[in-house]
Amino acid sequence: MNEYDIEQFERLFKRCYPVAVYGRKNESGLFSFDDALEVFLVYFRDYEYFMKRRHPPLARGKVCAIIQSMDWVLSDESSDNGAIDLFPEYYPYIIRQHFLTRYRNCDYNICHFFSGKVRYYRYCETLK
Repeated sequence: MNEYDIEQFERLFKRCYPVAVYGRKNESGLFSFDDALEVFLVYFRDYEYFMKRRHPPLARGKVCAIIQSMDWVLSDESSDNGAIDLFPEYYPYIIRQHFLTRYRNCDYNICHFFSGKVRYYRYCETLK
């Protein structure tokens, strides 16, 4: 991403982060501002590397929803109460695995990455 795109996203992110925090109603686990921003920037960097184009712009509501869900993912296992905690340091590996995985009809948008169990399966392939 060129400088302007990063700066534009960071302005949007700065408006979204407090909304995401408020939406979680003081639940623990939410990534810090810097950690959450870094996850987005790593994703955008890898997207551009693998897709040979910039990631499309995101709506404010999508950014807020993604921030709120970064720290956990639903799993297939009952031993972990149906959810797994994720940490910022996991994301470079999970994101890289996501781009190395071939899907049918996937545009590799970050919204797809945060949908369903995509992150859970990439987590299992890389970190479990």
